[in-house]
Amino acid sequence: MNNGTNNLNGNNVGTGVNPTPNPNTPNTLNNGNINPGFTVMLNDTPRSNPTPAPQPAQATPVTPSTSNVVGVNPPPASSNSVPPVSPVPPVNGAPNPTPLTTPTNSASTAAPLNNPASSQTPSIEPAYTNPQTIANGLNSMPGFEDNVVGTTPPISLEPDKQPKKKNNKVLFIILIVALLVAIGGGTYYLLNNTNLFKKGQNITVEPIDFELSIGDTLPDDLNKYVKVSGTDIANCEKNVTGVNLKKAGVYEFEVSCGGTVRKGKITVVDNRDIEYEPVVVYKKINGTVNAQEFAKITNGIDANIEFVDKTTVDTNLKTPGVYTVKVKATSNNGKSIEFDSKLIVLQYDVKKDYNCVLQDNVDIENNNAKLKQTYRFKISDSDTAKNIYGGLTQDIYEITFNNQEEYNKIIEEFKTNNKVTINNIEITNLNSQFDSDNKKIIVTNELDNQALVNNYGAATFDSYSSLSKKFKTQLQYVCTVDDPQ
Repeated sequence: MNNGTNNLNGNNVGTGVNPTPNPNTPNTLNNGNINPGFTVMLNDTPRSNPTPAPQPAQATPVTPSTSNVVGVNPPPASSNSVPPVSPVPPVNGAPNPTPLTTPTNSASTAAPLNNPASSQTPSIEPAYTNPQTIANGLNSMPGFEDNVVGTTPPISLEPDKQPKKKNNKVLFIILIVALLVAIGGGTYYLLNNTNLFKKGQNITVEPIDFELSIGDTLPDDLNKYVKVSGTDIANCEKNVTGVNLKKAGVYEFEVSCGGTVRKGKITVVDNRDIEYEPVVVYKKINGTVNAQEFAKITNGIDANIEFVDKTTVDTNLKTPGVYTVKVKATSNNGKSIEFDSKLIVLQYDVKKDYNCVLQDNVDIENNNAKLKQTYRFKISDSDTAKNIYGGLTQDIYEITFNNQEEYNKIIEEFKTNNKVTINNIEITNLNSQFDSDNKKIIVTNELDNQALVNNYGAATFDSYSSLSKKFKTQLQYVCTVDDPQ
């Protein structure tokens, strides 16, 4: 370095003022030949400068404005030293960079770079205050072309634009997800813990199978039929139209709660006791008889009836008379009962009944009932004669109650004691029949023939004609001829 100048490839560089360029002299600064021992970084102190050249005191360096480069602070201006500018190395296909001009503090001016037509050195306004430079941007400045790898990005003169914060977007997404979770959770709670949207699919109906006996009544309480959850049992309905409580068997019922329908079973069993009425059986001497003839089952139970002692029955059939026959009834449910019935063996078959009413509609004040008494004479045909007295007379009492309460009272007493007495008339299983529909009890007793002869004379019982003359004509009873009973 001599006289404050640096020799760069044989060209003289001024002390801060560019000389008038010689159009015939090539610009050696643009050929990229730089002394490798002299390296300067923009906006930084030289890393390697073993022999820095002193600068004239009057020269003031001008550096490119970097006020808009984020993170880069412009170096402080100094009157004593001007940091040399390291030209930006060219990139393949890119134009050579143009060196920046350095204005002085004096009135001297420098000619524009790369403008050989200019012979004067007008003053140059700094780039960071030149409106034209601002308007054109810095695209023409060397080293700031787009897409140049390794170069400093161009300086933006527009106000800083803050990039959108990604944190805001992430937070927004989190809020949306949280809202969806809250809505889903609320919907799940409503569907599973309230009746707001329940329409049968969340209703649980568990049928209950149970057993009833014939003669029982169906329960009204729905809790006897089902267990319900998810709705009030008052919202349910039952259908028991197919259940028959008069016959043993297994029947189905239905319970519907909204759209949920369930079926259960009712088993009807016959646990009833056998209720019966003895039947008086009339047979001709040496006739045959069946045990089923001696009993009437009044409560509809299927039962098998048999003689307790069939040998005795066969013996009685050989001699005319009135006999007590012991009978056993066994139901399908395994229950059984023994009772007495009556066998009347006659000399001849019964042809007709001659009924004479002795008294009718007699008040029984103590029992609020009416009494009717009838003599029933049996008429038969013998081997030698027609319409003879058959040898049997029955005394029939019909007691009819005026109200159901009084009738039920007598029936309950009879069931308790197996007998009851009304107006000196004894009512037993052996002699009575019960007609609950007409609130009537019929008592039948067989009269002794000898007692009848003593009271009415032996001639009265020779034939039907003699009977009619005595009771209808003389005693003026109301008498009728009826089919045998």
